[in-house]
Amino acid sequence: MLQPILGDLPHEEFWILYLNNANKIIEKFQISKGGITGTLVDVRITLRKALELGAVSLILAHNHPSGNLNPSESDKQLTIKLKNGCGKYGY
Repeated sequence: MLQPILGDLPHEEFWILYLNNANKIIEKFQISKGGITGTLVDVRITLRKALELGAVSLILAHNHPSGNLNPSESDKQLTIKLKNGCGKYGY
């Protein structure tokens, strides 16, 4: 779904797919647009939007313009932050 959007970009973007109970996409939303080596993601914006939409789960996605498929240390840290933030809401 997001490969046509992110696949050939020369910069990083971070997108979220918000899903309902039936795992259907309620909305796709660009959280951030950054530079060649990174982009910033605010956990509060991500989760506020999920609550506003009544989403029951999230799919997180971003690209690496370099083509490197391995997550960076900052990617891992962000995943932990988002997972911890979502934990009490059940995402």
